[in-house]
Amino acid sequence: MASLDDFLSRLSATRFAYGLSDCAKTIAAWLVENGHPDLSEPFGVYDEGGAEALLRHFGGLVALCEHGLTSLRVTDQPRRGDVGVVSAAGLLEPMMAICTGKRWALQGRRGVLICPAKCLKAWTV
Repeated sequence: MASLDDFLSRLSATRFAYGLSDCAKTIAAWLVENGHPDLSEPFGVYDEGGAEALLRHFGGLVALCEHGLTSLRVTDQPRRGDVGVVSAAGLLEPMMAICTGKRWALQGRRGVLICPAKCLKAWTV
């Protein structure tokens, strides 16, 4: 597995931008770094409205991930480096994140956030 610490360090220098470096594109980049194909490629670059349209089309973020992450195994016990959809205090909506062990790292509008969160669904990387 690629170094999560190195990935998060690089991520902290990246500004949030829909369709380029949002929570979904960040997870896609983490998966590519770990030898998986770019699962976000079919969605191209999108703006906030495009992101909302994708979520409506698939019926929410968990359903979108279930559609896109079929090559990964679902896990009930995510470990460091696994990915998931999480809900946390202060988040207006669920987001995709990377498990750091006891917390989750995500690319938010204000940068990288590492926080405790409720995992709604997770996949093993």
